[in-house]
Amino acid sequence: MKVIIDGVEYAPKEQKEAPQIDWEKVARHVPVRVWNDNADDKRIRFLRGRESAYVPQPISSENVWKHVDLLTDLWVPHIGDECPLPDGVMVEPVMRDGGTMKSRRVKSLRWGIAGIDGDIIRFRVMGLAPGWRW
Repeated sequence: MKVIIDGVEYAPKEQKEAPQIDWEKVARHVPVRVWNDNADDKRIRFLRGRESAYVPQPISSENVWKHVDLLTDLWVPHIGDECPLPDGVMVEPVMRDGGTMKSRRVKSLRWGIAGIDGDIIRFRVMGLAPGWRW
């Protein structure tokens, strides 16, 4: 919307849309919550893996869900050598030696398995980093 004041045209500053997490990077063993228009009918599902799709499809159904988010405060085992979540997600990790870290972005952690005490063995999603959206 343009605004003209004293013959000078002003345009509002463009609002940058918050980045959305990349659902293709959610590992197959990480549970998600899905629902359609009825928010009271949320279900827990697993994604079919790192497939291309704007809206994830759960393994147990052929439905395409309209809404999806990651479950928070649920401990999930870390399986494999790759980061199980996309950038923009905040997690609280637990290491092989029992040590923990405060919530931080997944991209700031070392997810590889090296057989050392600092290896992440489980994590829980705490939410999204500031400025991100599901």
